[in-house]
Amino acid sequence: MDTISSEKSLVKWPQNINGSNITNVDGLFLKFLYLKAFQTLADHSTKPGPKFQFIDAWYAVYKRTLRWSLLFCTLMVLLPHVRAEETLPPGVQKLPNGDLLVSNITVRRTARELAFPGAFQLEGGALEVILAHPHGRVHEALLVTEVSAIQLQTMLYLLGAKNGARLPGGLVPQGTLVDIFLEWKDAEGKLQRKPIEHWITDTRTGKEMKPIGWTFVGSVVKNGTFLADSEGNVVLNYSVGATVLDLPDTESFEEDTLHVVNKAAPQPKDITIVFKPRL
Repeated sequence: MDTISSEKSLVKWPQNINGSNITNVDGLFLKFLYLKAFQTLADHSTKPGPKFQFIDAWYAVYKRTLRWSLLFCTLMVLLPHVRAEETLPPGVQKLPNGDLLVSNITVRRTARELAFPGAFQLEGGALEVILAHPHGRVHEALLVTEVSAIQLQTMLYLLGAKNGARLPGGLVPQGTLVDIFLEWKDAEGKLQRKPIEHWITDTRTGKEMKPIGWTFVGSVVKNGTFLADSEGNVVLNYSVGATVLDLPDTESFEEDTLHVVNKAAPQPKDITIVFKPRL
C-alpha cells in the first residue's frame, strides 16, 4: 500500500489504487483528489477534528462526478503530449488547432487557458458576484454559466495553477492569479477579446476596474458537497461565500458596494468566458 506522510498526518491509499499505472485512470484521479484534500487539510485547516472525514468528503465528490473525474485524470497525463496519432479517451475531442474539447470546456493547450460558454446576466446595478450559476445569486451577478465550479477548479489544477489565500503576505501563500477575458464575434464576424474588468466600474474611482487579476482560492467540501457548486458561485468580487476565484482587493471582504455594472460597455451575445492563469 502506498503512503504519503507529513508532520501533520499520514494518508494511506486504498488497496485497489495503483498510482504507478497511468492506464488506471480511476485510481490515478482518486489519488489526485486525495492529494488535493491532503494538501488543503495540511495547509489550511484551522480547526481540530477528524482529518479523514475531510478526505472522505473529497472522495464523495469524486464518486458523484465520476465521468468528469476520469476525463480530468486522463487529460492530466495527455495535456502536454497529445499528438495526432494518439487515441483520446471517450468524451475528449481534439480540435483542428490541437486544442482539447471536454464537454463544453475547451482546453487551449498552447495558450494555457480554459474557454467555456456563458452569458450576461445584469445590465446595471451593484455587483457582488462576477460569475454565478443559474441557481446562485444572479440578482447581483454580471455573468452566468452552466459549467460547474468543480470542473473549472480541477481544470485550473491541471493547467498548473495553485489555490491559496486570497491576499498575499499571510502564512498561506496567495493562490495563482487568473485573468478573465470575454470573447465574441462582432458584426463583421471578427473575433473580439477584452478583459472582464471592461464591464465593471469601480465605485471608488468612477472608472473602469483595474485588471489586478482574480485569486484562485478554490472551494472546499463540506458534508460531501462542493460548496461553490452548492452556493452557485464561480467568481466573486465581494469576498463572502465559497468560490473558485475571488478578488484580491483588501476592501472586498468588508464592502459590498465596490463595483457596479459598467453601463457604457455594450454586452455582446454568444460570449465565451476565458480563464488564463498567470503561470
